[in-house]
Amino acid sequence: LERIAVVEAPHLFAYQILEGPPLKDHLAIMAVSPHPDGGSVFSWRQYFNVRPLTLGGLGMKARVDSFMRGSQERLIAKLGGEALHRCAPQG
Repeated sequence: LERIAVVEAPHLFAYQILEGPPLKDHLAIMAVSPHPDGGSVFSWRQYFNVRPLTLGGLGMKARVDSFMRGSQERLIAKLGGEALHRCAPQG
């Protein structure tokens, strides 16, 4: 179950995962801003904590990282452009 948290079309969209994966305090933010050299910069950040002591929680950060990297590659393949920064998990 997801909930839309913020919509400021066409530049910002944020959502929360409320049920499903063993995540808590989840917030994802997608933002589009102009690139100084022309075109646009798309940013998609996910913030969350893993529910401790859950079977699904084991390796969750690695699974989210893998999902984000795959999504980034598919977006580039479909829309063109290049990655300015690669997905990187945070501690």
